[in-house]
Amino acid sequence: MSFSGGQKVVILDEADGLTPQFQKALRAFIEEFQSNCRFILTCNYLGKIIPALRQGRTQVFDFNMAKFKDELLPTIIKRITGILKFEKIEFDPEIVKPLCEAYFPSIRQIIATIQQYSQVYGKIDNGILSFKDVGDDLANMIVEKKKLAEIRNYIEQQGMSYTDFFKNLFDRLPTKTKNPAQVILLLAEYEFRCGTSSDPTLQMAACILELMGCV
Repeated sequence: MSFSGGQKVVILDEADGLTPQFQKALRAFIEEFQSNCRFILTCNYLGKIIPALRQGRTQVFDFNMAKFKDELLPTIIKRITGILKFEKIEFDPEIVKPLCEAYFPSIRQIIATIQQYSQVYGKIDNGILSFKDVGDDLANMIVEKKKLAEIRNYIEQQGMSYTDFFKNLFDRLPTKTKNPAQVILLLAEYEFRCGTSSDPTLQMAACILELMGCV
């Protein structure tokens, strides 16, 4: 119950990381406390929210920022420029705009990239625009059957999330193999497992081993 007698609001941030079992249990809580409580679930991947929550128990609001890019981009550029000046990081002003465009609308990813690059190179220059683009490197390492530890170190150095990992391999790996269908099926299976795993890095390692066995 709310301390003020009104309705209480419960916010579950990044709800797409909740296990299906938890989400099933959440249905009962939503129904039990609907008279005095509202639940807000935020997520990046709507498909990872079970249909029982998406349909009927909640109303979906899709915050697609792409259509507001022209309006928001100048504000983001100003903010990133301010951070660079405040942190006293040497930077090329001409690089800020293309960098922000490349990672729009994720301000968090822009800042993380700046932080990693400046720690390595001491300044922000043109090289940052390709800093996070692993291209074919990851796919080639798997095709060449590099050591698992070497591949995992590379993924960590690039700061890749499991979604970055699967997207890159889906785009780059199938065309390099004799059995692209099997590669795609393995990527789909392990991507789904990562969404419900307590340790996605373990699932990524298992996926790499299976991929190296079929390429």
